[in-house]
Amino acid sequence: MEEVKIMADTDGDGEYETELAAEPDVLPGDVNSDKNVNKLDLITLSRHFAGWDGYGAETLDMDAADVNGDGTVNAADRLFLARMLDRWTGYVADR
Repeated sequence: MEEVKIMADTDGDGEYETELAAEPDVLPGDVNSDKNVNKLDLITLSRHFAGWDGYGAETLDMDAADVNGDGTVNAADRLFLARMLDRWTGYVADR
């Protein structure tokens, strides 16, 4: 994920002294779109794969569900999210 930075001239002197970081459009792993990545996202994704009512692709943030960034939402994303939440080395969603 590319970080977007915005430079601003906050005091009107013609120099850009303030750097503001814009929030990314997608927070990898935030499957339920609550602006947090936590066990609720893992549960939500698990229920989606299990075919529970109310957990279809139309109700989830499928872009955020592609945690490993390979363009497909599958069991590998669920595993990646579980390991990321458990803080395994190398499991960071940095796309």
